[in-house]
Amino acid sequence: MTDEPFGSADDYKRAFEALRREGLSPKDVALLKAHFDAPNHTATWAQLADRVGYASGRAINLHYGKLAGRVANELRITDPPNGFWLSVLAGWAEEADPDGHTAFVLRRPVIEALVSLGILRNSPKTFDRRSKAAMHRDEAERLRARWGVDARQVRYSDDGHWYARLSRFPAALFDAYGYLRFATEQEYLDAPIRVGKQISVRKPGISALPGYIRVEADSALTVDVDIHSAEASEGGRRLVQHLQYERSRKLVLKKRRQAASLACEICGFTFSKVYGEDVNYCEVHHLVPFSKVHSSRTRLQDLAIVCANCHRVIHLRNPPYDLSEVRKMLGIVL
Repeated sequence: MTDEPFGSADDYKRAFEALRREGLSPKDVALLKAHFDAPNHTATWAQLADRVGYASGRAINLHYGKLAGRVANELRITDPPNGFWLSVLAGWAEEADPDGHTAFVLRRPVIEALVSLGILRNSPKTFDRRSKAAMHRDEAERLRARWGVDARQVRYSDDGHWYARLSRFPAALFDAYGYLRFATEQEYLDAPIRVGKQISVRKPGISALPGYIRVEADSALTVDVDIHSAEASEGGRRLVQHLQYERSRKLVLKKRRQAASLACEICGFTFSKVYGEDVNYCEVHHLVPFSKVHSSRTRLQDLAIVCANCHRVIHLRNPPYDLSEVRKMLGIVL
């Protein structure tokens, strides 16, 4: 693997300095640290998912890819290398893991930059309790402001353990994708959580508890979730119908047969180029919102071929983003 196909250690250092000013989340740091701590800085996505607490390697692919895209933007890389933003941070290892899964090695300039900035340490060790609590406190305040949550006290955790109890209400517990709000102390005491010196919730965490509000999409989910459905049930039903329609096997096959290419019409990603010719995969997005569909007849020009990541981003909003808006997020100009 060539060490510096995208930039030197100094180039990456400048990129991460910019990202740190914008804000690196605890999850971003945890991903980089898990990859750094892996033997020879090499791991599969499934191994990273296990170390960081994600449900699957697909979730790692989305979150890590988003971080890599931000780094690429600072490095002035306008197109995902081989259709794969993660190539900016990691390259393919020469050998697969013992189970035959593809492994990825963190690039040497990335390591040198992160160590130089103090984001990672040459003697890998976990954050001490005080440092981790401070990071989580800052993240909770950031998410409260970003998501507009009405709460006097907020706590954040990415592992199901909050290091202090709640005492001022309304209050909320955050994870990376949403939150659980308690209007009163009684609601908090009645909730199915363990409260001692700290708050603990069994896996899969607060996302499985009644009242949880999902704000961000998690690619580990097996179905798309309408993040606005709690406030707009009719809009939610329409979006579910829309997504079910997109999953129609007949519809996908019909579009694939007429398509000149299975490259994502937003970012250009092609599954077969990255994962091999056997992975001849794509997803199909219906360009017309379901609420505006007045006929069961489908025109092929109303369908777009997209990759899984871009498709997920499209549905982060209700109504969905259009293709040009997602291209703009990626800095792609046609």
